[in-house]
Amino acid sequence: MLAYAYTALRPAGYRKVCTEEFEHVGDLYAAILIKGMQDQLKRGVVRCYTDQEEEMSCLRGKLLIGETLRNQSLRRGRAVCRHSEFTEDNEMNRILCSTAEHLARTGIADGRKKQLHGLLQHFPHVTRIPLQRINWKLRFNRQNKTYQMLIGICKLVVHGLLQGEQEGDNTLMAFEDEQQMSRLYERFILEYYRTTYPALEVSAAHIDWHIEEGDSSLLPTLRTDITIRSKPREKTLIIDAKYYTHILKEYYGAARHDRANLTQILNYVDQESHAAPGEQVTGMLLYAGTDESQCVEKEFVTCGKRIDIRILDLDADFSRIQAQLDAIIYRYFPAARTTA
Repeated sequence: MLAYAYTALRPAGYRKVCTEEFEHVGDLYAAILIKGMQDQLKRGVVRCYTDQEEEMSCLRGKLLIGETLRNQSLRRGRAVCRHSEFTEDNEMNRILCSTAEHLARTGIADGRKKQLHGLLQHFPHVTRIPLQRINWKLRFNRQNKTYQMLIGICKLVVHGLLQGEQEGDNTLMAFEDEQQMSRLYERFILEYYRTTYPALEVSAAHIDWHIEEGDSSLLPTLRTDITIRSKPREKTLIIDAKYYTHILKEYYGAARHDRANLTQILNYVDQESHAAPGEQVTGMLLYAGTDESQCVEKEFVTCGKRIDIRILDLDADFSRIQAQLDAIIYRYFPAARTTA
């Protein structure tokens, strides 16, 4: 899931990671981080100008008279100067190196530890920083946008690194936060379909409200998790990806599907149908599998709109997960079987 979700990795790289088996989540993080760092080194690490103050024997940059007098530098024939240095010692590389260094101290495979230490040798001048003091509010632009995936992986690793009971013993906590897993689950499905089926139009699309009268300026934005359209546009499948500990909710002592989820997907299909009359629009709630998965898959038509409730079993080999995702496409877009 991580390998597909973070598509800044080149296709050959993340597809290789997808097919590899990992005993611990730390090994998966390490494999993705290693691949990302290798690619970044080939492109070139980000360097920028940073201000530095140091006592020098010759003038460079701006002379700091106050600091020079306080340090009595003139007695030693020196002066304190502030100058700009074009260096790789910047915040993004500090986060990357500090995270890789700490990850190498966890219980990951020895081979990956060796790879991480080897990659860190390419950053000899980068300062290591405490993980607790990292500022994740970074700005990405055309020069450093390839770091966005790497910093995202670093954030997952740092949030999962916990100090063990014994001093100096680092362990990696499982990535189990439901809200973050939900976002990862959505992006995984989106990127899988986007990369596997280029003949289809796959996006997290916005849907316009069908307003016949009145002011719609304060209405919430309708943004789908995954919208898949045929080319030309004859069929549309809107998928709402749901990652919950429990799929069914209890209403008056009986287990039922969540009312809000059903209302949301029905609204998406209704609004999209008005926006594209004559187009076949279907909605799907795609839940990550739980112990309840045996009995919750349903399919029904209401007011002329088809709604499908499906389960994606993630407790399986990746080939099986692929087969489940492919089966959804082949059902609604049969022509995609020949173009995938």
